[in-house]
Amino acid sequence: MKTFDEILVDTAPAFMVAELGVEDVVYLKRRSEISAGDLKKMATMGTLTGEPAELAAAGILAKGAPATEERAIEALVDRSPPEGIGTAPYGQGPVAIIRVLNDDADGITPDEVDRGLDRVRLAWPCYGDDTQDRRIAAIVGQDAGMLALEVR
Repeated sequence: MKTFDEILVDTAPAFMVAELGVEDVVYLKRRSEISAGDLKKMATMGTLTGEPAELAAAGILAKGAPATEERAIEALVDRSPPEGIGTAPYGQGPVAIIRVLNDDADGITPDEVDRGLDRVRLAWPCYGDDTQDRRIAAIVGQDAGMLALEVR
């Protein structure tokens, strides 16, 4: 049985992009969960300030940035997918399609993707450039083995 790496390397030529190959990227999953400690702070804040608990909760949650969970994964990155200019008058910024394993441990599952909030850290805009955190704009395809994501 072939490994995921071997499948990606064998599949890359089918996309007709000579430099397309396996890259190490980082999936950045945003979490904005409230912990029990936060609930205690909200209740205390509401009592001390005399504000309703909802206002105290909004103040506490606005101060803290959502936590980010990082997961290193491997992906096929196509940095030049065909695309129209869309609704923007002069076109749009660079777009990439990344294909990852449809798995919650070694890849990304469609159920966990929060479009617009979740990001992928990869060389941008060209292979070999410095890494940047780019947002996942859309899920463009999926099957049992692979998930294709639009990254902007």
